[in-house]
Amino acid sequence: MEVLRQSSFYTMVKRGDNRLQAETIYLSTSEEAVGWIEARTGSLLIEDAGCSVLRRAGEQVNEAHPLPGLIGAEAHLGAGSEIARVVSRDDWLKRELMNECVKGIIQAETFLFSERGYASLRDYENYWKQYQLNSCRRFSHLERTTRGWADHVGVALRDTYLFNRSKTCSVSRGMDGEMEAVGSFIDSFHEMGGRLSLSPEGRITGCSANLLRAPDRVCFEGPELLSPLVGQNVRGLGKKQVALLAGGRQNCTHLIDLVYELCRASAEAVGVT
Repeated sequence: MEVLRQSSFYTMVKRGDNRLQAETIYLSTSEEAVGWIEARTGSLLIEDAGCSVLRRAGEQVNEAHPLPGLIGAEAHLGAGSEIARVVSRDDWLKRELMNECVKGIIQAETFLFSERGYASLRDYENYWKQYQLNSCRRFSHLERTTRGWADHVGVALRDTYLFNRSKTCSVSRGMDGEMEAVGSFIDSFHEMGGRLSLSPEGRITGCSANLLRAPDRVCFEGPELLSPLVGQNVRGLGKKQVALLAGGRQNCTHLIDLVYELCRASAEAVGVT
C-alpha cells in the first residue's frame, strides 16, 4: 500500500483564571494550522478567538488570523451560525478549527456543571435529555438506554485539563489502484474506528466502523446505519450529505464526524499520482 494522505485534528480544553482555553491543532500532508478560543467559565461567552496557519501546500508560512467577530458569542450549541457568519464558506479550515474548539468546550462542560448553574451532574444530564431529545443515537432512544451520563463519566471531576480529543485519518492506495481510508476518533468520553474502501475514481465500495467506548450500548448500533454510503462518490460529498446518508440524528454524531473526515480526506487523495 502507498500512503497518499494523512490528517489529524487534536483538541484540548483547559481551565484557569475563570476562563476556558480551547485549542485545536490540524496537521495534514498539505496543511498545518492552530485555532483557539478563550471563553468565560460560567457564561461560555467568547473573549478571544483566532487561528494561525503555519504550512500550506507544502510551504512554510506564518499567518495570524484573529477573529474578533466571534467575541461575545456563546461557545455552545448554536455557535456554528456565528462561525459561518464570521468565517467565509470557502475557508473550510478556519471553520473546522473554530467548530472543533466549540465542540471541545461543549464536552468540557461536563466538568463545569456547578459554574453553569446545575446542582449536580445528574441535573446537568436531565437538562440535556430535554434540550437534545432526538438529536443523536442515544437521545433518540432514551427508552432503551441503561446507563446515565454520570455513570459513564464517573465521579472524579477534573479541575484543569478538562477535555482531549484526537481525530486521525490515513488514505492509502494498493497496487490495483483501489484505495482505503482508515481513521480513529478518541476523546475523554468516546472511542471508535472506521474504514472506507474506494475505487480509483473515489466511489465508496465498503464502509465499516466499530465503537470501543460510548455512553450506552445503544450507541454501539450506529455502524449498522452506514451502508447507504456505499456507492457514493466522495468527490463533492458534503458534510450534510454524509450525515443524511449515515442515518442523521438516528446515528452517533461523533461517528458521523469521523466518517465525514474519511470522505473528505479521500476526496483530496483521489487522483494523487
